[in-house]
Amino acid sequence: MTVLASLPATTSTPARLSREALRDLLSDRNFEALETHYGGLHHAFSVQQLSEKELRRAYTLAESYRPEFTKPFRAWVNAYPQSYPARVSLASHLFAHGWQLRTMRLAKDIPEENRQELAEVMAEAWSYFVEAVELDAQATLAYCGLICLQMQQGEQGWDAYLAGLKAAPGSMQLRRTMLSNLRTEWGGSHEAQAAFVKRPEHESLPEQERARLEAQRLCQLGHHLGHFANDHAGAKKAFRQSLALSREAGALSGLANWVGPFAKRRLLNEALALEPDDDHIRALHAIGRLENFAPAGPQLEILRDCAEWGEPFATDILGAPLWVIRLRPVLMRLMRR
Repeated sequence: MTVLASLPATTSTPARLSREALRDLLSDRNFEALETHYGGLHHAFSVQQLSEKELRRAYTLAESYRPEFTKPFRAWVNAYPQSYPARVSLASHLFAHGWQLRTMRLAKDIPEENRQELAEVMAEAWSYFVEAVELDAQATLAYCGLICLQMQQGEQGWDAYLAGLKAAPGSMQLRRTMLSNLRTEWGGSHEAQAAFVKRPEHESLPEQERARLEAQRLCQLGHHLGHFANDHAGAKKAFRQSLALSREAGALSGLANWVGPFAKRRLLNEALALEPDDDHIRALHAIGRLENFAPAGPQLEILRDCAEWGEPFATDILGAPLWVIRLRPVLMRLMRR
């Protein structure tokens, strides 16, 4: 039996620990404290005292790849073989390692020397996510992990989505992950995404949540139009339509790529205020500051911190000379001509 099921109904909701506090517990191999912490969070989630978004954010340590965490995560799984948090954490850590090996490049541009290790860690992550779904009644994190893994392979994760939705019919994270799985650049299509947001299982959702799904679709449309279809006007239009429905960090940072420096600064500031712990948003904000010729030291420190936590975009950017980062908008405009 999983540790999550043994908590008493009177357990109070624990405060979500910071990534640094979780790192210290993991590094000290204080697995009992980790079990207690995550067990309390999952119990609070099961009785609707904690939101799905808050629960997902509690796994920020596992979603940030650092090589020194691999052995402690494995040791946690070995110490608590029936623990859902332990298996989901190890699976997420392995997936984050794979994402770092993959980098933000197109599939054809993945470094050849990374491909074998990438395949191995993704296969191992898959096995731990599969095992995790048997250990929790809802297991949305594990189901989302399976969908993301299939997306990385250019496959669609309908089986994991439908199984997850059966266990957790109200899950927005499952819906958002499946919508991402249907992106054109990952083997889906704009038409498939448009059809998804109209599926009957969404009819029972609050209007605000349905609007957020449509906003996400438009945001991802904007990303594809701008980065893959070379339609910059269409990208800006899609991002603005998305923001009219819901002010989300992804659309704010997406639109920031296609506006002038002052508007870009405002949009990235708003995105960071919404998601201050998101390493990708932190990296984009730091890069935006460098492009506006802010002092380099503090921004490069942020980028190095993001890279140390496994953010692939920060890693890629740090490989470029400072003058290239400073002039990135100009260079991108020249490349688009």
